[in-house]
Amino acid sequence: MILALLSAALLAQAAAGPTAFASADDVTAQVEAMRTSMTADQGFMWKPLVRNGEVVAALEYWRKPAKPAVHPDQAEYFTVVAGSGTMISGGRLVDPVTTNPTLLEGSEIEGGETRALKPGDVVLIPAGTPHWFGITGERLVLLGTKIPNRRLTRTNSRLALYAALPEAGRPRLAQARRGKSGLHGTTVPGNARRVLLRQGSGKVPQKGYRSLSGG
Repeated sequence: MILALLSAALLAQAAAGPTAFASADDVTAQVEAMRTSMTADQGFMWKPLVRNGEVVAALEYWRKPAKPAVHPDQAEYFTVVAGSGTMISGGRLVDPVTTNPTLLEGSEIEGGETRALKPGDVVLIPAGTPHWFGITGERLVLLGTKIPNRRLTRTNSRLALYAALPEAGRPRLAQARRGKSGLHGTTVPGNARRVLLRQGSGKVPQKGYRSLSGG
């Protein structure tokens, strides 16, 4: 009940103006409320602290480690609030399985870098980077947010639109050469053909694609 009231108060405060704010006392109270509300066998809890539209900064309370993970379209920024742990990041995710559109999980990470985590540490994990958190004490509490890779998101939307076109509607798109594609000025990245083929979208023109690296 205390946790629910505290969460409602924080979200109401964030909704009152354009700047979402939580004081140090708010953070401490939220962490304590999460601790007391978790069951004995519960390994993880997530609670939003401040919100601005779709952007959320949330507390993650870890008692048990999860599987190694990758967020393909999202960078992850966080600071350690309480407890201690380890982080493995980089390298290669082994046995990846798509859990949902924003998350891949695997069995382990090969070739990653290991770091110790303590309160005050700040981390930014780029989108597509394998990572894993271990808990070295009783808990590891993080305050973080996901940062969408908007360029990739826009690209995926354009590819989906292109793939949805009938074959007869695709030639105009195939004529694009560092210019407008015929889809209201949308351009198509150089790896569009490979992505669409992997997605089983059918025939894709061989030429006329703008390169991502080419600007």
